[in-house]
Amino acid sequence: MILSAPLILPMEGPPIENGAVLVRGDAIADLGPIADIQKKYSEDSRTHLSDCVLLPGFVNAHSHLELTCLQGLAYPGNFSDWIRKVVEAKPLVSEEDYRKGIEEGVQRMIQSGVTTVGDHVSFNTDLDCILKSPLRGILFVEVLGVAKEVAEDLLRAAETFEKIYKGSPRFKITATPHSAHALHPDVLPKLFSSSRPLLSIHLAESEDEDRYFREKSGPLFDLISERSGGSCESPSPSSGLQYLDQRGLLSDRVMVVHGNYLDAQDLSLLSKYQISVVHCPSSRAYFFHKNFPLALLQERKINIALGTDSLGSGDSLSMIDQIRIGRAYYPDIPAAEWIRIATLGGAKALKMEKEIGSLTPGKKADLIAFRISPSSQKDPPSAFQEILESDKALFSMIGGETVFPKKPLP
Repeated sequence: MILSAPLILPMEGPPIENGAVLVRGDAIADLGPIADIQKKYSEDSRTHLSDCVLLPGFVNAHSHLELTCLQGLAYPGNFSDWIRKVVEAKPLVSEEDYRKGIEEGVQRMIQSGVTTVGDHVSFNTDLDCILKSPLRGILFVEVLGVAKEVAEDLLRAAETFEKIYKGSPRFKITATPHSAHALHPDVLPKLFSSSRPLLSIHLAESEDEDRYFREKSGPLFDLISERSGGSCESPSPSSGLQYLDQRGLLSDRVMVVHGNYLDAQDLSLLSKYQISVVHCPSSRAYFFHKNFPLALLQERKINIALGTDSLGSGDSLSMIDQIRIGRAYYPDIPAAEWIRIATLGGAKALKMEKEIGSLTPGKKADLIAFRISPSSQKDPPSAFQEILESDKALFSMIGGETVFPKKPLP
C-alpha cells in the first residue's frame, strides 16, 4: 500500500513535500514525491492523509508499564521513601488490576504516537499482556537484590523468561541489572554476558544515589543497609558509572537511564564507551531531581533518548508531554531536535536503529501522523512545532498494520 501526505519528515534525509511511503509487508519499500511513487507502483492502493505530516513512530526508551496501576502515587518527599512506598503498594494490587493497568498504559502510548518501547518488568510481571500488544521493543527483566540469595533467585527467574519468550516476534526479552547499587556485587557481573546486546540500567538518577556513592551515607545507604541485614558497604567510586567501570563492566552495551547526577568523570566515561542516556522529563520533575545535563551531553555528542518512566513517578505516558516538560528547561533546543531525540535517538539507544527510528527503505513500517495547518505543510520547522502542540496522534502504523485509530481512516 501507499501512504501519502502533504509533508513527510523522514528524520534521516530532507523533508518531502507532497510525499508518499510505499509499505510492503511489515517494511518500508520506498518513499519520495507522490507523483514518483504512484508512477512506479501504480498497482498499489493508496491512502492519503490530508492535512497531515507523516514521520517515524516515537521510541519510548524507558518505561515501567506494570506501574501504571499506581497512577497518582503521592511523592513522600524523598526518593528512598518513594521506593519503600512502591514496595509496600505493589503486593496490594491484584493481578487483574496489574493487567488492566498495562493495557491502559499501552493504549496511552499508542495514542500519543509511541510505536517502540524499552520496558522494565519485574520477575512476576504478566509478560503476555505486553507481548500481545501491537508495540515492538525490548522487555528488560530487572534483576535486583542486595542480599545475595535474593539476587540469585531473581537472576534465575529472569533467565527463565529469556528462554520462554525467546521467539517473540516483536519483542526481545533480556535480563538486566536494575541498577549498580541495588544488586549484590557477586551477581552483578553475571548479567554482562556477551549474549545480551543491551543492558538498561538506572544510573545517576537521584540525590540519594549520589550521596550513597559519594558520601557513603544518606537515605539510600540506610535502605540498602536495612535490606542487606546491616552489611552495607558503599563502593569506593563516587558514582554508579565509575563503579561499573572499575569492575570492567562498562561498554556501549550499557544504556544509562535517567543520568540526572553526572559529574565530569561520568561524562568522560559516557563519551569513551559511546553510551546512550535516556532522559525521563516527567519523572525528573516528579522527584525534583537535579536538572538533566542535556546541553553537556550534546556538547560531547552523546546520544540522548527519551522515556516516560511510569505513572507511579509521573503523570503522563505521552512522548509529546515529555518533550513539553523538557523544553521548559531547554527552550532554545528546536522542536525538530526534540523529535529527532524521540525517534532516532531512542532507536540508537535501544540498538534498533537498523530497524526503526527513521523512514528509510528496508526499515520497519512504523509510522505516525499528526494533523497540521496548511501553512505548516510547506514549512517543516513549523510542522515540528505543531506536532508538539498536539494532544495525540491522528494515525499510527506498526509493522505495516494500522493500530490507531482502530476504525479505518476515511
